[in-house]
Amino acid sequence: MEKADFKSLTFWNQLFNCKSRLALVKSSWFLILFFPLLLGSCAVANLSSEVVAEQQQSYQRLFPVFVSGKLDLSEINEEVYDAHFKGKFNSFRDADLRLQIEEDMVRNIGDRQTIVVQGSKIFEQNSPVAYHDFLKRLDRYEVDGILVVNLDDYWRSSSAYSDDDLVIHDEDPNAKFYCYLVDRNTLKPVWMARSEVNGIAGGDGPLFFRLTRKVTKDLREKGFLASK
Repeated sequence: MEKADFKSLTFWNQLFNCKSRLALVKSSWFLILFFPLLLGSCAVANLSSEVVAEQQQSYQRLFPVFVSGKLDLSEINEEVYDAHFKGKFNSFRDADLRLQIEEDMVRNIGDRQTIVVQGSKIFEQNSPVAYHDFLKRLDRYEVDGILVVNLDDYWRSSSAYSDDDLVIHDEDPNAKFYCYLVDRNTLKPVWMARSEVNGIAGGDGPLFFRLTRKVTKDLREKGFLASK
């Protein structure tokens, strides 16, 4: 997967390439308040999930982890951590995407009942962290749930539409994710989901924003997050 694939369009490209939806933006205050939601509406997501916990609970302090590549997670033991997380969950390469997901989760999940503990603020970037040191750091911040977001695949699809007899061609971003809510005590998933998100020429931002909204909604419906 080339790093260049993840480069978002400029602000104005994002604004004008989202077709008719973003044409509704008339004033600066509307843009500031609702631009993230408008971008999110420029992506379509489906999500299917499965509860695997024997006993459900609501998690109060979530730690989001973003990693790319193939991952079939049944437990976060030392071997799995070293193979899929060490040097990756805090890598410089994925720093922008990780920060975006963290901020989207803070926006959608964070409230007085649920705190999102951001890895970008408690772990040094691009520095390998040993398995037991990783767990000790989570315990220091009283993390009770680890929300793993795994980018499994990413591709672009071509599309075309007409605007005043002018045919405009776009390359729309798409992504497939696997997500796991892992209990800190057992280090095993209590909830799993797969999701495919299809964007509409709005850069990569809407993909992750839409995914986070879907994940949040499903976790609340399943009882893993306190209801607002």
